[in-house]
Amino acid sequence: MSLSAKLSFHLPFRLAWIFSEALKPDDKLLPRGLSIGYKVSGEGLEVYIEYGLDIGSFAYALDDILMHIAMLENLFAKLGIDLSKSL
Repeated sequence: MSLSAKLSFHLPFRLAWIFSEALKPDDKLLPRGLSIGYKVSGEGLEVYIEYGLDIGSFAYALDDILMHIAMLENLFAKLGIDLSKSL
């Protein structure tokens, strides 16, 4: 079975770039069959996930990305940075 997902985050361009760069280190040792791609634009960040194996591992990858996004949101909130405005 092949699974895919697209996650869209509406952020100013600079923040979308920062988020994508913060997520990339986790992509170094991906399991075989899993691919993650990023698209940064003026509209925000899109994360593309494709996996050709079991649904449990796919769900874990989605959860991991969403957890990292939540951590980044919390960090920016603590720094007093409004994610709806450009840096």
